Amino acid sequence: MRWVALGLLLVCASASAAQAPVVFAIVVGNNDGLGMLPQLHYADDDALRFYDLALRLSTRRNVALLTELDVDTWRRIQLTGDPPPPFLPPTRQRLLEVIRLFKSQIATIRKQQPDRPVHLYFFFSGHGERGYFFLKKKSAQVADSAFTGTDLDRTFGDSQATLNALFIDACKSQSLFVSKGAGGDDELGPDFSGLIDKLEHTSGRSPMGVLTSTVSDKPAGEARDIRGGYFSHVLISGLRGAADANSDGMIRYGELAAFVSFHTRRIAGQQPWFRPPAGRFDTPLVNLNQRTDLVEIPPGLGGHFVVFDAQGRNLVLEANKTEAQWSRLLLSPGRHRVVWVQPGGDGLQATVEVGHGAVRLMRRDFRTRVSLGKDQVVRGEGLGAPPDEDQGESALQAFDAQSSGFDQPFTPRVVSALASAYNSGLTVATRLPTQPAGTRPHLISVGYGLFTPPAEPLGLGQGVSLTYARRLARWPLLVGGSAIFGFSNHTQPDTGLPFHMRRLALQLEASYALALGPWLELFAGGYLGWQMVLLTREVLMREGEEERRGTVLNGDAAGFRVGLAGGLRLNVGAGVWFALGGGWGMDLVHEDDDQGESQARVFLRPFLQGQVGYGF
Repeated sequence: MRWVALGLLLVCASASAAQAPVVFAIVVGNNDGLGMLPQLHYADDDALRFYDLALRLSTRRNVALLTELDVDTWRRIQLTGDPPPPFLPPTRQRLLEVIRLFKSQIATIRKQQPDRPVHLYFFFSGHGERGYFFLKKKSAQVADSAFTGTDLDRTFGDSQATLNALFIDACKSQSLFVSKGAGGDDELGPDFSGLIDKLEHTSGRSPMGVLTSTVSDKPAGEARDIRGGYFSHVLISGLRGAADANSDGMIRYGELAAFVSFHTRRIAGQQPWFRPPAGRFDTPLVNLNQRTDLVEIPPGLGGHFVVFDAQGRNLVLEANKTEAQWSRLLLSPGRHRVVWVQPGGDGLQATVEVGHGAVRLMRRDFRTRVSLGKDQVVRGEGLGAPPDEDQGESALQAFDAQSSGFDQPFTPRVVSALASAYNSGLTVATRLPTQPAGTRPHLISVGYGLFTPPAEPLGLGQGVSLTYARRLARWPLLVGGSAIFGFSNHTQPDTGLPFHMRRLALQLEASYALALGPWLELFAGGYLGWQMVLLTREVLMREGEEERRGTVLNGDAAGFRVGLAGGLRLNVGAGVWFALGGGWGMDLVHEDDDQGESQARVFLRPFLQGQVGYGF
């Protein structure tokens, strides 16, 4: 049986490997503004990051890097001690040569292995204008350095890849694909979205996905604190695993588009534009299952995670997950720093070595406290700020967790919202769900409950509460306090006359919160408090021959209370949540006996409470 099982395992592994796509990637980064626009600082850095990612998904011979490294990037490469990657100049001529070469190789693979999936990725970071993006200038003619929508038409129109994916980080980049305005514009390329439909319907095998950094009339931004373009940083983080919303180990197009839209808009206010391949959001892009070059963050750990290189000089990726999600992050072989961002902006660091099997991080691994952003730079608008001349500048020191755009977790709800918007005819994510209230650091709520008061005989009372809680990022704990006012009416067993109880309680609370999903939490904990108790009794009073009712006050003015509580919290969005819970409490009160002596009594009583709250 053991040999049979081993054989089945090998067959399954072979079948899985046979279906793994052959990936080709063309990566272009160009800082040059051709003398018409400001020089960019980080387009070459964006290209290097995507190139490094592409090497994780493919072989070196199937990946082409077209860029020119500026002095700042050369310096940073020298500081790492790694050799610079091979690259070609980002000219129109070289780009067309690489495209022709890769398309020929793709055609050969498709002919020899018709059932083998082949992916062709095209990434560009640089300047863009309406209808084209800029390549390196080789002559006085601007046309020799412009790559237009028409060029993209010719490039991908006859591609035999089973998936063509275009990622473009440039100003006004949507204009490459969609003509704006009723009368058109000579500067714009063709309506490439219509071409996508035509190609997909005629070939039946060339789905094409497009993801651009902005809509047609908007600029794209880059910033020194992330040393790159906003869109490129989020895109690469998503493809490395942070976009896996449902934790199945697959990055699908819908997840990536939602991830990029969600976080890019939060960082810079940019509105990415997207077009899913063949209209399908479930098209797989990256398969993280069975890989060994991973860092895994299992359920039970939630929050904002940032990965740097070993020296902390370069930012690799960012992710934010709930405690219910399982994150797999694809990293280059070598040592990395994974920082778990804490309230206030600092973090807890774990150092990992990638390349000899997947590394799973546990809570105990994050034991080194590090300062984030102690040398924060002012985030530039538009094109961002120039690089610092200080060779020792660290991404760890410049990183500002408070404005990174990853302060909220990415969940399946965001993907569903984007798919619904697309089905309604929208290709720009104008509205996406905000962070579930339960994952926000501060919670306030009001509640109403049913209580069994500390009195005999057993009766039913009511109460209202006001609560504040603070979420601790290092542990899944909520700590805070409540003010409770309870009231109840009772009957004295000996006389049959009524008495009334009023209580004001102030208590400290702590609870453990376990995420059961992106919008549902289970919480359990306890409380310890002090209460003021006021008993009002009605008694029969004699005045001569007459009897009449009177009211007297007795009972202890204060006493301890302690108890256990638990329940479920449902986060409905926009910061609002509802909770239903209950538990058992122990109250210490004093009452007078028949001789008028005060004696302490302990009551164990259940309670049930509902709350509505807001997280911020």
